[in-house]
Amino acid sequence: MNKTRRKALHQIIERVNELRPQLDELASLAESFEVLKDDLAALRDEEQEGFDNLSEKAQEGERGEGMAAVIEHMTAALDAIENVSDSLNGLDFDPDNVVEELDNACGDSEL
Repeated sequence: MNKTRRKALHQIIERVNELRPQLDELASLAESFEVLKDDLAALRDEEQEGFDNLSEKAQEGERGEGMAAVIEHMTAALDAIENVSDSLNGLDFDPDNVVEELDNACGDSEL
């Protein structure tokens, strides 16, 4: 590897290292979405349990229909939160591995 490409590779390593704080923020955001998801799921489950404990007649009445609508909306919100959570948790980027591989590339170019 010539000097110009080696220098460019070192700049890329620096840029990867500059991304570390943002990656940490993403990890924190993913944890926050997990907590949010768990809290909403628990609340939805409590509402569902309350609905299930109503008599069949009450479930079909105004109160039951209202509870069913609330459960439906909470489930839709939960699905949206789960999509974000799954996406954040699916990110698989290890800056240490990237930097190590690029360092190895720099070292191998000197051979």
